[in-house]
Amino acid sequence: MKSTRQITEAGLFAGILVIFIVGSFYIPVIGTALYFLAPLPMIVLSIRNTPVNVVVAAIVGSLLSSLLVSFMVGLSMGTLALCIGLPMGLAIKRFESPLKAMAIGALGALVALILSLGMMNFIMGISLDQTIDEMFSFSKDFQAEMDQTIESYSASLSAEQQARIKSALGDSAKSMDNMMEMVKLLVPASLFLMSAMFAAINYLFSIPVLKRLKIAHRPLGSFKNFSYPLHMAYGSAGMLFGAYVLGKVGVVDMTTAMLNFIYLFVMVFYIQGLAVGYFFLRRSMAKGISITILVAVSLFGLINYIALIGFMDVILDVRRLQPKKR
Repeated sequence: MKSTRQITEAGLFAGILVIFIVGSFYIPVIGTALYFLAPLPMIVLSIRNTPVNVVVAAIVGSLLSSLLVSFMVGLSMGTLALCIGLPMGLAIKRFESPLKAMAIGALGALVALILSLGMMNFIMGISLDQTIDEMFSFSKDFQAEMDQTIESYSASLSAEQQARIKSALGDSAKSMDNMMEMVKLLVPASLFLMSAMFAAINYLFSIPVLKRLKIAHRPLGSFKNFSYPLHMAYGSAGMLFGAYVLGKVGVVDMTTAMLNFIYLFVMVFYIQGLAVGYFFLRRSMAKGISITILVAVSLFGLINYIALIGFMDVILDVRRLQPKKR
């Protein structure tokens, strides 16, 4: 009887996964949210059912959705849902800490993204470099049309003014090429961050669903108390030093390695820095004002400084030293 109920439940969640995948393909705006939340049904199913049924549900959902969208979309999103949903759901079921559950989900997301890129290259013959080139092709075409328009209007200007315009257009084209090369260099770090984003989004959205279904789980806690473990700081510093040493001895390209590790370092500890800022702002300000200030500070280009504050807080635990507000 229990086995029948579990199989029926797995079939139901496979249908929900199909709705998420098909909706992400056809529904504008909302489809983007459905794309990022595709692992959510598998997270809930992993907590309520057996791992075997979760795998079967993900495969069935992926194959059925492939009939309604495209084979590549159905396969890649099904892989993503399974690789994030199953390990994260099991971590929540075992009452692991939220940070550990998200880290496990991020690792699964990274595996799924690498598999999806590999399948795209194998089945469709499209590499990641080609995908990035296509992303920038529209911008380049638009820029070329703008350059031609500006040059046609500059015919009536003096030779000196025409030279300045051509120099500016050349700098603009060079900046576009530099940006494209930078994106290609930061692909490894971007995959890690995208994986972490997938895991964090699905974990945060799974909490209200679990509450609604009355499924036991560890509470997330307030963001102002968020903190990485101490070994995170030492590990990050060690990886930066290791990348520098490996680059010096010629094992890896130093520029690529350092750019990726620095980018990861800043983005990871930026979250901790925001938590520190939110902690101190909330002692004297309302929630909305505190969030507005943090967003404004970030938009002013101070993300690196916020990340440095976050790194120092992991080591010193400044918030613990503050007297409690009476």
